[in-house]
Amino acid sequence: PERGAWRGAVRWLSARTRPGPGHVAITLGELDDARQDALRAASVAIDERRVLGDDGPEVRVRLHRPGGGLEGAVPISIEGPEDASTDSALDAPLERVWPMPDRGLLGVTVEVGARSERIGRQHLISDRRALSAAAELRDALADAP
Repeated sequence: PERGAWRGAVRWLSARTRPGPGHVAITLGELDDARQDALRAASVAIDERRVLGDDGPEVRVRLHRPGGGLEGAVPISIEGPEDASTDSALDAPLERVWPMPDRGLLGVTVEVGARSERIGRQHLISDRRALSAAAELRDALADAP
């Protein structure tokens, strides 16, 4: 039977989860402001994708909260090669798109709270080659009878 004024529910987001003890802890109490800010920032996912856009290969970055998080905006900063720094507060999913450079790295830095990630660093050369080949194939097929 339920007692008191609190009731909690846990939702598992993975089909691989099995009954038994796990690494879950529930703490009731107040959180100081610094801890709240850190938890908000930790709940933000930075997803980077390399895709073939209408004008060629591009890098897309999406900032979102896939599993929820503490209510409130998260301070973010995005610095790119062609944009000035974008400082704002993430309160809804945000997506940015940049054309993939012909050579070198993308040179984009995303900061979420105290966490900083460089975008377009890993596997950019191989992805650029694959997407450039796909763009050439797409253009050739567009001209085909």
